[in-house]
Amino acid sequence: MSKLRILVCAFALSFLGCTTSPEQSHPPYATIGLTEISQSLPNTPIAVGFDVDDTVLFSSPAFYFVINNRAGADGLNKYGEKPFEHPQVWFDINTELDQFSLPKKIAQQLIQMHLKRGDSLFFITARDPSEDEKLTALLQRTFNIPQMHPVIFMGSMSKSTPIQQLKIQLYYGDSDADITDAQKAGIRAIRILRAENSTDPRPLHLGGYGEKILLNSAY
Repeated sequence: MSKLRILVCAFALSFLGCTTSPEQSHPPYATIGLTEISQSLPNTPIAVGFDVDDTVLFSSPAFYFVINNRAGADGLNKYGEKPFEHPQVWFDINTELDQFSLPKKIAQQLIQMHLKRGDSLFFITARDPSEDEKLTALLQRTFNIPQMHPVIFMGSMSKSTPIQQLKIQLYYGDSDADITDAQKAGIRAIRILRAENSTDPRPLHLGGYGEKILLNSAY
């Protein structure tokens, strides 16, 4: 930045503020790209884990319906005042409402990269289990996965256990719990950015656990 621009910025700050120059606009966390991930992997296939919501699917439309629908009696929420405590809600999400979920572009790219390597893919979600589910078939169809393992529904339990049992070596997720559960299992975790219009209200500490964040992964 030239001395003249520095002086102009200093003067402007007193009135309107000064825009930071592009070379100073760096995110406050470490990032990684798809090519860098690919190059960092071993030559032999590995087991890879993925979270579902906000990682491979933008499922906020399904959750938005649960929270805001007026399909019940007298125009009220069909699941009641506390929708996620209703016994039907997870069955509906896991079997029907995901028809409104959108696949994330970054997930398409990641999954195809790992499939070309011959890696085994496992999907582990914090959703509650239900008597039936169509999420497994939906993910297989959406991402063209030839050999699909059933989705693992953990509810409130830690993902560390299945990560260790399945000998997963790399895990992708958007939430803090995804990162810490993977690290507790002793493996590498890569953070996927959550879309800004996600319905998930949980706070995020991007890079707060030493993990890298995948570039351009919010969509």
